[in-house]
Amino acid sequence: SLLALVADWIRFARLWGFSKPIIGCGGIGSCRDAEIMINAGADAIQLGSVSILRPWRVKKIIAHANAYLRARETRKSFGKGKVYPIHR
Repeated sequence: SLLALVADWIRFARLWGFSKPIIGCGGIGSCRDAEIMINAGADAIQLGSVSILRPWRVKKIIAHANAYLRARETRKSFGKGKVYPIHR
């Protein structure tokens, strides 16, 4: 899927030391998709097709992504720079 491909690209960019901000986009249609993109190393996400195809999901995805990023930053500060992904 497009989401998996983009997440892999972001992950590889981070592994190779790319440190500029990355906005992850492409195939995000749910809260879980947003988490996948953020866990891959995206600093932010962009919603495209979902805003046309399923606009009722957009507000929830944005709220979830913001909360997820805030929680991730909190974990980073307590873990001395380490990121601990949430497993469900």
